Amino acid sequence: MKHIMVNIVTAILIALSFTACNQQQGKANIENLKTSANDSAPKLNFADGKASLGRLFPDKLRDLPNVILAAHSPNPVYAVFEDNMYIWKHNTTVQANEDLQIIEYGSFVFTDKGWYLRVTMTPADFEENYHCKGGLLKKGVIYTDTASWRRGRKLTGGDAMWYYIAKDKNGRLVKGTAPIETEGKLLNSLAKTMTVVNSKISWTGYGEIGGYSLSGSIELKDADIQIDSTGIKSAKINIDIASLSHEEKHLEEHLKGEDFFEVAKFPSAVFVMESIQYKNAGNAVISGNITVKGVTKPVQFPIEVSTADKVTIIKGKISIDRTAFGIKYNSKSFFGDLGDKAIKNNFDLVFEIQVK
Repeated sequence: MKHIMVNIVTAILIALSFTACNQQQGKANIENLKTSANDSAPKLNFADGKASLGRLFPDKLRDLPNVILAAHSPNPVYAVFEDNMYIWKHNTTVQANEDLQIIEYGSFVFTDKGWYLRVTMTPADFEENYHCKGGLLKKGVIYTDTASWRRGRKLTGGDAMWYYIAKDKNGRLVKGTAPIETEGKLLNSLAKTMTVVNSKISWTGYGEIGGYSLSGSIELKDADIQIDSTGIKSAKINIDIASLSHEEKHLEEHLKGEDFFEVAKFPSAVFVMESIQYKNAGNAVISGNITVKGVTKPVQFPIEVSTADKVTIIKGKISIDRTAFGIKYNSKSFFGDLGDKAIKNNFDLVFEIQVK
């Protein structure tokens, strides 16, 4: 086991390079940092990363209360290949349960010699990268760096740890740590096509006056969803508009008719994901295009993602402007003097899709 660990951490230093921001922001980026067990290795200064005998974390962080919540998402993170480089993309979030002033932050790289202090950054850097004015953490507020990425010329795994040192209102120093695993594998090679095991979709339309609303259900026709260990990689959702239902059959037939969805001609609606932005492991915002009645429009909406018994559960709510797809019936945007017969342009779809 010891020999395996030596091999792993030696490989880490061949291409390990962590940056505090993306390449376009001009932050330092060390590529192909080389070291080995032989005398040809560069003389790196490990003093700030020194750990006491039998201890894992660097002495630099020893004895400071751990009160800052810090995390990376996704974690582990897999590489993508862009601009002739491997990039390990992830978000880094920081949150405190009291007001704190950032003093410094940075990252350690784990090597066969222990921790190596890769980079130390200032409150001004924190303000820029985490969009946190003055580096002052406000109680309960989540601050995010969306580009604290590692880059390298070789597809090699490695481990690192971001650290944060701050001062409370009494001048006490506190810390937070966020280890991260970057894997020597490409992201796209790990995605798996999921099978839908259960789904539920409901719709709600609203009147312009008062709190009047109508709700019903609609069925999922099929879905092509690909997921890897870091999250959703692609999604194409086919909704069976012809299955639209309501307890009042007269209203149901009206909604299926030419005034609304015209299901005889357009029996389904399709959503295709273009991108996804994770806020944390369980929350994300999806952007894509939805096609209704042959018209395609962009849409963006939040989702919640969880896993139970090897089943991934995706929940969300989409608000759709029906008039963008030519559905103008009783819309105040096109007709006047509708009174209490006016219908709001936007209707909601609430969904839950379970895949395995």
